[in-house]
Amino acid sequence: MYDNVIHTDGFVSAIEFCPYESATKLLAYSSAEYLHICSVTFQHEEQSSQQEKQPVRSVVTHHEHLKKYSQDGITSISWSPSSSMKYLPRCGKLALGLLNSKVIILTTDFKEETTHTTLEGHKSGVNSVAFEPLEGNKLASVSDDNTCRIWDSVNESILHVLCLQHAGINVCWNRLEPDVLMVAELSGSIRFYSLDEENEAPLPLKWLHCGRGNLTAADWCPINPMKVGAAVGTEWVLWDSTKSSLSEDTRQCHVGGSIMFRWSRQNEDVFLTQGRPKHSLKIHHLGHRELLRHETLQVGSGATWHAIHPICAVAGSQHIQFYDVSSDL
Repeated sequence: MYDNVIHTDGFVSAIEFCPYESATKLLAYSSAEYLHICSVTFQHEEQSSQQEKQPVRSVVTHHEHLKKYSQDGITSISWSPSSSMKYLPRCGKLALGLLNSKVIILTTDFKEETTHTTLEGHKSGVNSVAFEPLEGNKLASVSDDNTCRIWDSVNESILHVLCLQHAGINVCWNRLEPDVLMVAELSGSIRFYSLDEENEAPLPLKWLHCGRGNLTAADWCPINPMKVGAAVGTEWVLWDSTKSSLSEDTRQCHVGGSIMFRWSRQNEDVFLTQGRPKHSLKIHHLGHRELLRHETLQVGSGATWHAIHPICAVAGSQHIQFYDVSSDL
């Protein structure tokens, strides 16, 4: 009996699919004071090339726990591009942002060898971490301490400290512009920094502002780097970063407050939001009047898109729910 749910041993506080083609089946999530790494296979994903291929569905046909690592207080997860399940030796490398102000870099071969490094410097809880997406030699983190820190993830040292005006909410790289870092602040300011020169201080390139309420989440479209989106107050807000610093489009989406915004990795016009009341999940398409999906969840604490399939995983109280939107596109 297959399902589109994975049951967990507790509340899921953070969740992230590996976004790299060498390890698309890997899913990491935090639950019950542990980091869990598992491999997830969906219906029709394993068809041979001789068979008539059918669209991959969100029904889970195989789910294997690969690693369980004791660590509580995880707020965010980022995969390194050095993670691979296609080539030997297999490797999973992740960064974890923690409530206790620390950043953990975890490396595992999914068998006996697991190492971790602790990066210290933040003075308050870490809200977001992100590996540079081509080689993973740099790692960025933002915190409630009004700083963004850029680390050398190989030598495990600090490279730069960016002073922010408000708490840092999200930090993002984009593989189409790998020398640029996006930093989103609680105030609604989103800044882009150039990191072209290894030893030079990051230079501010451009600035976006929502002009309304507190920003609770922001994301940089992985397919089209001109597009930036955010959850602000009760709305979602979109920018074309090549034009004005002011938003290009905004709409009401969660009357009790928006708390999450994530771009699809397959379609630049598709994104999800989460918000209140009732921890609702909404999947939007910019070309459609109606929502692709509107689900009411008992608990909502994060969501992530699959790297190559139109499937998102949504964290819940004691489960992870998968939704696919392939039939709606």
